[in-house]
Amino acid sequence: MDLTDGRAARAEALAGRMNEQQVAFVAEACRRRLEKLGPAGVRAHAIAVDPGKWPEISVGESITRGDVFDLAHSGALDLFTASYVFGMGRRGYGRSRYDKIVARAVDLAGTLDVVRDIGLCQGPIFAYAQLYGGQDFDHRTSSGTPGWSRIAGFGPAFFTKFLYFAVPGALILDARLAYRVAHLTGNDYGYLHKGRPAAWTPYRYAVYLHWMRQAAADVSVHTEVTPELLEVTLFDLSLADLPGRPETTVPAETDDDGEAAD
Repeated sequence: MDLTDGRAARAEALAGRMNEQQVAFVAEACRRRLEKLGPAGVRAHAIAVDPGKWPEISVGESITRGDVFDLAHSGALDLFTASYVFGMGRRGYGRSRYDKIVARAVDLAGTLDVVRDIGLCQGPIFAYAQLYGGQDFDHRTSSGTPGWSRIAGFGPAFFTKFLYFAVPGALILDARLAYRVAHLTGNDYGYLHKGRPAAWTPYRYAVYLHWMRQAAADVSVHTEVTPELLEVTLFDLSLADLPGRPETTVPAETDDDGEAAD
């Protein structure tokens, strides 16, 4: 489906709108999460890291969203590293995967600059498509194809972290969020494939952004919530605690990024 078909994306997001029970539950969860974050809000959201593994950036025992946002106007490569570290945390394979991505990429800094420029001019969906390598899964370009910015080993589960910090309006979509949104909407189509995270297309990302904004607006009837705070809250919630839809069953959560890793 055409990534520019905003009407279809909005309609699909609306079809998965949360019911009253879900809205009330998520509203209370967001209220508690914001209280825990403190006056700085989502900028205070911290991820524990191993500073000894990341000499490329100045980081302590943890890195916050605010720390990464402070690099938003720095070089794209610095932002890439910081957003990657934020996304990986203490995962054991984080450093080796980073090294492989950097080693295999051709002009990584220039490629990321192009993506950021597209995002600033045309918005997060077009920037997503640029990194994705096309509009749909079956016709994605391979990494390094001229005219596109697909980077080997740097799939949607990772590159939406870069987009979130680089492009206004972008939000993080990773495996944990995919399971939780599928659970709340009662529809795993497009988010999961054979029970594992799918390689989310630009259209699916558009649906996700519309759904998150819509959900944040619905929750704000109870307590003021931004899409960012909703994303942080859903990430932290246990899938088992979320009220789902009685007519559907979402597959059990796995601990990998599936097709969204590349």
